[in-house]
Amino acid sequence: MNRRDAVAPTLAALASFVAYTATLAPSVTLEDSGELITAAARLGVAHAPGYPLYTLLGHVATWLPAGTVAWRVNLLSAFCMAAGTGVFALALQRLVREVLGLERGARVLAFAGALLAAFAWETWEQAVIAEVYALHLLLFAATFLLLVRWILDPQQRGRTLALLGLTLGLALAHHPAALMWFPAALACVLATAPREAFAPAALGRATGAFALGLLPLAYLPLASARDPVLDWGDPDSFGRFVDVVTRAQYGTSPADSASEALAQAVLLGRLILEQWPPVLLVLLLPGMYALLRLGKAWLAPVAALWLCTGPLMALLSNFSVAGDDPAVAAENAALASVFFIPSHWTLAALATAGLAVCARAVPGRMAPAVLAVALMLPLATAARHGPRVDLSGDRVAEAYVASLFETAAPGSLLLVQWDPFHFPTLYFQHVEGWRPDLTVLNTNLLRRSWYVRQLARKADGPAAGAAAEMGAFVEAVAPFEQGHAYDGQLIEDRYRAMIRALVATARAGGHEVYATYVPDPDLMPGLVAEPLYVSWRLRPPASPAATIPAPAQLHQLLAPSNNRMAPHLRDHVAAVMLERAALQPGSALAPGEGVVEREVPDR
Repeated sequence: MNRRDAVAPTLAALASFVAYTATLAPSVTLEDSGELITAAARLGVAHAPGYPLYTLLGHVATWLPAGTVAWRVNLLSAFCMAAGTGVFALALQRLVREVLGLERGARVLAFAGALLAAFAWETWEQAVIAEVYALHLLLFAATFLLLVRWILDPQQRGRTLALLGLTLGLALAHHPAALMWFPAALACVLATAPREAFAPAALGRATGAFALGLLPLAYLPLASARDPVLDWGDPDSFGRFVDVVTRAQYGTSPADSASEALAQAVLLGRLILEQWPPVLLVLLLPGMYALLRLGKAWLAPVAALWLCTGPLMALLSNFSVAGDDPAVAAENAALASVFFIPSHWTLAALATAGLAVCARAVPGRMAPAVLAVALMLPLATAARHGPRVDLSGDRVAEAYVASLFETAAPGSLLLVQWDPFHFPTLYFQHVEGWRPDLTVLNTNLLRRSWYVRQLARKADGPAAGAAAEMGAFVEAVAPFEQGHAYDGQLIEDRYRAMIRALVATARAGGHEVYATYVPDPDLMPGLVAEPLYVSWRLRPPASPAATIPAPAQLHQLLAPSNNRMAPHLRDHVAAVMLERAALQPGSALAPGEGVVEREVPDR
């Protein structure tokens, strides 16, 4: 590749990186962000499949001498997505010039096509927060480039196959969704040069490179053996390691009804329409026409790539998007949406091919007009999505945790239930050092033996007085986790007994107990839930109500935010504040007015 051929990929990477950093979240966000940053900063194990490659790269990102730890790891997402954009532009440039035969304008179309992918809504959204999908897209772009290179550079196929093996190994070690790329790689090989690919020497090198790409997985048991503050799944044994890597906790349940399959298909169609201005989708038609004309060497891998990362991924997704609860269905749709980003990039490649077909079809003097339109499309996409994904002023999660910790008494027990409300507390407590005196327990994760075992290893805190109940629960849940016959009622009874013992131990030690949700009264016998702005204090009915001011950052929780979990948080805070206002009229929105401030440790 000469220097001139590097211009379009470099400019595409720089343009996307500038856009991403301008809209980058300055702090931790909701959803998985806090947990992933904590795992990276403290070299722990994130939720299944563990994300070892991301964790190691994220740890390196924490060494940057600027910004907060959260901002540094957010910046890693921007960098990876921008790098992926540049790699994708390089692949598109070769596709337009060497396959579609458009010499003049190939660089412009590659630049425009790559930015169409970069500025798609889901892509941009994942590029400005600490998430695993930017690295996922970088590896996808590298895979796409290597498939192009396999077809166009027959003399380099031995090296290309080894690089493809390495890339697919890294991708699979990073996220199991990369399995959806394997059919495209196989289709590409079979449609062009199967004998070269399956020659013993070439296949041996590719297999070895693939195994090398899987090496980051070794990080998981090594990290777990250190007993880090975040050790999801406790993968220091072979069985638990397999469970984490295969996401056994989440299971696999393909769409099991026609209505669910239809809902998944509708979701995919809706997401495609949300990525770009609708006029752009017209370009898919000439792009598909060009693909058909090119024959099986190109049709097979591109069709397999989109079908597997789009419709097949939708059918295999175990997120129910057609449930009876609209809120749950909407949240599941948001969770599933990120898995389809590679399919959107595949469509961007088809749209770029469509632009190339149009540029070739028009008279020579009209070709510059097609190129001008091509450049306008990513600008229109950026104008459409930029304000929507801008998180440059978003500190909702920070305000939430500050408010939660500010209203908690020293040494108290804090029960949380939902990951978006729990993961930010991990970051601020274990990375930024806020309120180390608090014990934060996720009551959903307490249904998992690995979480209970980790809690039991702590010599102090509420676990010290609940050892018997915790051991009994671990014993009861073991058959369920091992796939054997189990007694569901026994598991539930022992779970409830464990929660009651943890709360009783905390209270017996003179510690307050709070919850970010209203617990089942059976779990907290003899206690009532008193609203405290963002949480509930669990106290005996005869105890006086707490007299504390509204947290200093409470108002920020009600401010507009592009964070897609912010509406749920606002609804939660509004509900608690309304209850608080009914209990203590006039104080819910007036910090310090008519109340006595409780002294709490510095955060």
